[in-house]
Amino acid sequence: MPLNDPAPSPEQSLARPSLTRVVVALLRLALAAVILTYLYRSGVINFRPLAKLLPAWPITIAAVAILLLDVFLMAIRTSWMVRPVGLHLAVRKSFQLNLVAAFFTNVVPGAAGGDIARLYYTGKGNRGNRVEVATVVLLDRGMGLFSMLMLPLVFAPFFSGMLRDLPVLRNLLLLDALAAASILIPILLCVHNGPIRGLLSRIFLRWNRWGSVAERVLASIGAFKNSGDALLRSLGIAMMANLSVIAVMALAFVVLNPAWLSMKMILVVPMGEIANCLPLTPGGLGVGEAAFHSLFEMSGLQGGVEALLCWRIWRALVGLIGLGVYLSGLGRVVFEGDAFASPEKNGLALPPGECKK
Repeated sequence: MPLNDPAPSPEQSLARPSLTRVVVALLRLALAAVILTYLYRSGVINFRPLAKLLPAWPITIAAVAILLLDVFLMAIRTSWMVRPVGLHLAVRKSFQLNLVAAFFTNVVPGAAGGDIARLYYTGKGNRGNRVEVATVVLLDRGMGLFSMLMLPLVFAPFFSGMLRDLPVLRNLLLLDALAAASILIPILLCVHNGPIRGLLSRIFLRWNRWGSVAERVLASIGAFKNSGDALLRSLGIAMMANLSVIAVMALAFVVLNPAWLSMKMILVVPMGEIANCLPLTPGGLGVGEAAFHSLFEMSGLQGGVEALLCWRIWRALVGLIGLGVYLSGLGRVVFEGDAFASPEKNGLALPPGECKK
């Protein structure tokens, strides 16, 4: 690069594709293929029961409707989350955005494909404020992940006997609680503790390229201090949305074998879904199947892998709806009205005691 060329901004660096990302994506695809091949050859995966989906098309329609409800609840959550930073996102537009994200979750080689799509579309038309918009979108994603981690903890007291007999399941719940705490505590500290935000801001400002970005991220998080109800409402609706996974799995068992239905699913399915969300393979392929097989087997249940495959098929149908929205276009910008022109314009700058001196 010539000496007189300006250095790329942090935002441009994040958006620029790199060979490393491509290699990592290919390695994750290869890992998914290896796991799925092993599970199929070992007899864990059996595709024959999936043929029952064809005559059971009314249940397929019901499952897709539940998944669309899940997307709609996510749309409401996203719409609520952007308000504290001075943006307005109509639920209708948010619903379209989350449908497109559902499509990219299925086709992009990586678990974060949907998040990348949401970041791209929410950044359009807000060129100077992409850091603030990205912060809120990722915070929204964090609330969704936290609510998923909370589900097994909420249901655990109803299965004390099973947990007493299965130490492995107890240990998994402990890890689940630690993961939930690792998300909740930093968010609460950054939102409600001004001195901590100020300290982090002064530390990050020492980094020439990333210091200003970190300061804007902290300022955006701090905007939720006076909107704590937004986080609580978003958490509540996120937990409602995550219950859709259990409902869809129950429909899968109705198709495959109603005898496999058990109340234990309420605890086991959310734990399997957490493993399915680990960013080890694209969309959790292979990892999710292995996790569901192990969890269902140790809990004395059957059909976990086949039910997960049904869920994947039904989610792919929702992705096709998202493809239709993508092809029709979301418009030039996602946000409606006047987006904030700068952090200071909408009160997002750090208070005097929380910025560099």
